[in-house]
Amino acid sequence: MPTVAAIVLAPHRPERLAAVRGQSRPPDRIVEAGETLRDGLLAGLEAQPEAGWLWLVGPGTVPGPAALAELLGALERLGELPPPVLLASRSLRPDGADHPLDAPWPRFGDKHLEVEAAERGLVVLRATACASVLVDRLAAAAAGPPAPAFGPWTADLDFTARLLRSRGVGYLVPASVVEHRDEGAGPEPGRLARDQARMLRGRVWGFQEGGWFAVRSVREAAGHVRSSRHRPRAAAAVLRGVAEGLVRR
Repeated sequence: MPTVAAIVLAPHRPERLAAVRGQSRPPDRIVEAGETLRDGLLAGLEAQPEAGWLWLVGPGTVPGPAALAELLGALERLGELPPPVLLASRSLRPDGADHPLDAPWPRFGDKHLEVEAAERGLVVLRATACASVLVDRLAAAAAGPPAPAFGPWTADLDFTARLLRSRGVGYLVPASVVEHRDEGAGPEPGRLARDQARMLRGRVWGFQEGGWFAVRSVREAAGHVRSSRHRPRAAAAVLRGVAEGLVRR
C-alpha cells in the first residue's frame, strides 16, 4: 500500500482540511504548508522523507470524497502502461464546469500510449496545474521546486513540465474530481505573459512542444485581453510582460 502525505497549500478554510481528512482513502499524513507550490514542495520533501507519494492540494481546492482513492486506483489498472511519476485530478468550478485555469496540457506524439491510456480511463499529460496532483516523492525531489520568481499558475506548469520531461510519464485521472473555489483574483495578464515567455526561454519544452506552448499562451493572453474592461491597457501589459520575459532573467 503506497504511503501518501497530503500537502495542503494555504490551509485557511476549515472545509478544505475537512475534505482532505474525510477521504474514503485518507492520506497517511497531512502537512499544512504555505501559500505557494514551492512552499508546499519544500515542506513535503523536508517533513515527509518516508512518504512514497506527495498529494499536493492547491489553494482553493476542495477534494471530492474519493479524489485520493481514484488517483491511487489508477496505479492498479496500468497494465503495460509506464508507471507514472504524477497523477492529476479533474478540477471543476463550483458550477460543475471545468476550471479554465486548471485545464491539463495533454502530451501528443505517441499514439499507442495515448490509446492504451484512454482504454484505462486516463489521459497522458505533458504539464498540468496543481489543483490536486499526486507526485512521486523521489521524482519530485530530483526535479526540484519551481523558481521563486514564477507566479502561482506558471509555477505549476514549470514544475510539472520539468518533472514529465526528465523523470517519467504523468496521467490525468478524470474520475478523481476536486472543486476549485477561486480565492482572490486570477493571474495578472502581464505577469502571466512574462512568466510564460521565461518558460519558453528555458529547457522545459522540446522544439515542437515550444511552438505548441507559445500558441496556447497567445490564445490565453488574447482571452484575458478580450475579457478585460480596459482592453488597450491589458494588451499593453501583455506585450510588456512578453518583452520582459524574453529579455530579462
